[in-house]
Amino acid sequence: MSDEKDVRDSTMSLFAPSKKRRKQLGFKAQTENLDNPMEETLPIYLEVSGLDKFDCDFEVWAINQSTQDLSYLTHGVVRFFGKFPPPVATRFIHELHDPQTGPVVDPMVGSGTTLVEAIIEHRPAVGLDANPFSLLVSKVKTTPVTGEMVESAISQMVSVSYSQEEAKHLIPTDRFTTHWFSPETIKDLALMRLKIERIVCEDSVRNLLRLALGSIVRRSSRASNNLARLFLDPNKPAVPVEDSFYKQARTIARRVEPLTSLNPQVEVMLHDAREPFLNADFTNLVICHPPYFNVCKYASVLKYELLWTGADYQITRQREVRDGFKIGKPELVSAYVDDMTRVMSNCARILVHRGWLVLMIGDTEIRHERIRTTLMVAEQAKNVGFRLRKVIFRIPKYTEASYAATQRRTSKEVGVRFADHLLLLEKV
Repeated sequence: MSDEKDVRDSTMSLFAPSKKRRKQLGFKAQTENLDNPMEETLPIYLEVSGLDKFDCDFEVWAINQSTQDLSYLTHGVVRFFGKFPPPVATRFIHELHDPQTGPVVDPMVGSGTTLVEAIIEHRPAVGLDANPFSLLVSKVKTTPVTGEMVESAISQMVSVSYSQEEAKHLIPTDRFTTHWFSPETIKDLALMRLKIERIVCEDSVRNLLRLALGSIVRRSSRASNNLARLFLDPNKPAVPVEDSFYKQARTIARRVEPLTSLNPQVEVMLHDAREPFLNADFTNLVICHPPYFNVCKYASVLKYELLWTGADYQITRQREVRDGFKIGKPELVSAYVDDMTRVMSNCARILVHRGWLVLMIGDTEIRHERIRTTLMVAEQAKNVGFRLRKVIFRIPKYTEASYAATQRRTSKEVGVRFADHLLLLEKV
């Protein structure tokens, strides 16, 4: 545990705010500053992003550890595109959360990063998401299961009797399934899914096995492993489904077993954050990391993980924030902002007076035009009961290649083109 704490505490460096604001937000002074490309060019970035209009403090954070370094406990159970950085979650939990008021709440829980950090900090937490596969990931990453329980389930799976006909109804009916998967892989995935459903085990074990299946879907397909979007890789070698599945199930079991000693107090629920959730005055801290406009739509990225684990892909698409993914129309940002305003309004409702909403979002670019998503969302926050107290710019260093490419500087530009924006919003 101490090693994990040391890893997290060494990952962030903060350009210290004013003493007055530091006291208000509970941030500790940091003496070590990383070599950060935004330190000198922050005024330019503020002007370009339009955020210079706000009368609040601004800070720059950098996380120097790689994704592998930050894969402690259950963070590295499965690969998940656009993960929320663990050091960001733990910083706010540790310094802003009042456990006497209520649990930490994450209304777009994604891969469960905030929930895992809450467990490590011995805080109760509630996670919601409109994506069933995200819910599955989050449940497994926060639920203790022993290796013995998983081995017992695997033994049952090995001895399950079946026929090819029985497994056919478990094959996704999506018309592109045969484009992304070979006939042999389709058969093997269906059989593994049939075995998972037939054995006798606890729900926590079955969820783990379903996640093991879902997490090998991409590597078993003809899609490239290295990009968030689905791109055909005709040279990709075939992966033996059964061996890959059992190996993954055992790997996940090893990662979640230590949760037993941490006594997690976590609840995970399927819910669209645009609709009201939980009770009024429920907590003093909400952490939200929505998809960025026109950058990623998780239902599309996780389409076959959803389908092969039995979720409804079309319904999931309808429940997600309207984000303009792949459409490339700047005018669609208004729908995104409308949806995020609804989300913020629901967050304000469950927060106590002077409670905090930490919102991590980002701008994007369409046809060389910067879309000032953060500015538009921040302007709406004041209309639903929030005051913007601080904007923190997080420099992306280790992230998915397709997104990191947009962050790179060119010889004609000064500083970082796009950073992650952390809005600290206080309910007033």
